[in-house]
Amino acid sequence: MAEFSVQLPGGFLHENRIHRQAIFRPICGETELFFQESNRKKDSIPCYVTGILAAALDKIGGIHANPFVVSQLCVADRQYLMLQLASMLEGDVFWILSSCSSCKSDFDICVKRSDLPVKKAGLGYPFATVKLDEAELTCRIPVGEDQEKIEPLADDDALHLLLENCIEEVNGNAPQEGFIDSLTAADIGCIEDVLEDISPSVTTSLLTHCPECDAEQVVELDPYTLTGTETGNFYQEIHTLAMAYHWSEQDIMALPRSRRRTYLDLIDRSRGMYE
Repeated sequence: MAEFSVQLPGGFLHENRIHRQAIFRPICGETELFFQESNRKKDSIPCYVTGILAAALDKIGGIHANPFVVSQLCVADRQYLMLQLASMLEGDVFWILSSCSSCKSDFDICVKRSDLPVKKAGLGYPFATVKLDEAELTCRIPVGEDQEKIEPLADDDALHLLLENCIEEVNGNAPQEGFIDSLTAADIGCIEDVLEDISPSVTTSLLTHCPECDAEQVVELDPYTLTGTETGNFYQEIHTLAMAYHWSEQDIMALPRSRRRTYLDLIDRSRGMYE
């Protein structure tokens, strides 16, 4: 599988420039093994996403996509990249099993990742000016690093820390101590509305109807799920290649995923499994 690039809906800010081209590296066995081990140790979703994307990406706008760079991407960019990675591993089409909230019948939904709507960042991204009654704020869009910091906190503490991290200036100066505590619910709602307006977004909710009772349903899509690296199949593929060609595990793991699958296809053909 050759490397391929995508255009981020938001982008990475570096030296006063927004970089939107993200390049994935070819997926080899070593990378797939890392994905599997990460799946088993998925204690923190934001940290998991940072690790997975840092392993899968080569560059963002010519900048090496190390864990720090990946952690500075906005939430929508990280969701978008995980969906793109899932397409690389699993294909564009996938199925979601849902249960009707009305008649309780189970039903499947066919989804194409390429059809999921994506909203691009607005003017000024990743910063926004928020005008409150008593102050003018400069705020930035939350990024992966913010998610990592607030994940273990209770809701109120998480919101407080997120506001501390994302409010960069108050009337042109750094926020003074106690400013966050002075914000009203209306102020916070205004900040959220302005940031949402310029933030990119990826669809994570699907509107459909139950095939049994026709009741309207909202089905949630998890953009962080990777199901294309089943452990049993992966090790079976390594074993099959080792038995057929007597290659070392290291050599097999270094093969790009597409070439490994090509050799497996040739083995199946030589065994007469299909014409």
